[in-house]
Amino acid sequence: MPAANALASDLGLLQAGWQTGTAYMVAHLLISAQHPDLQYSHIPPRHAVDFVGLAVVPSSKSLLAAAHAEGSQRASSDALLTLTEGLFDLIGNKRFDEIELLLKSIDPALVAPEISVTILRATCSHKHLLASWSNYLEKTRRDLRKRGLPSDQVLIGLGGETERRATLTTV
Repeated sequence: MPAANALASDLGLLQAGWQTGTAYMVAHLLISAQHPDLQYSHIPPRHAVDFVGLAVVPSSKSLLAAAHAEGSQRASSDALLTLTEGLFDLIGNKRFDEIELLLKSIDPALVAPEISVTILRATCSHKHLLASWSNYLEKTRRDLRKRGLPSDQVLIGLGGETERRATLTTV
């Protein structure tokens, strides 16, 4: 395909909505200036161009495997960022069924404590949609205590602190 034809083909993409109308005019001027003898016509598209995101939404299985791959002692920053991004992708795509499956499947004792806390913090604002969220919070609280970590400080803001303090003071 000659270069002039390729430019004319690209111009069709510009007009179809791949770029703004201003870019179309600039491209038209550039083509006309560089190729004054070029004859072309534009055929407008009949249908709108839809853009489709081809990114793969993670599954609970892939997030669970990644969490277990980190081990039970310490999680790397990269792993935490990947987990957070995966959870936000699931939330953004309203895949609460996958998050629910993750909450039911993951054992806080088998993953690094940072993993469990990341899951809770990333999903906290949607806990009303996740039946297993409160149960996972309590499992994580127990696991943090077994590890000798200050669970009330680590989990502050996730709920249950006031109720737990009231229970402790009345006992």
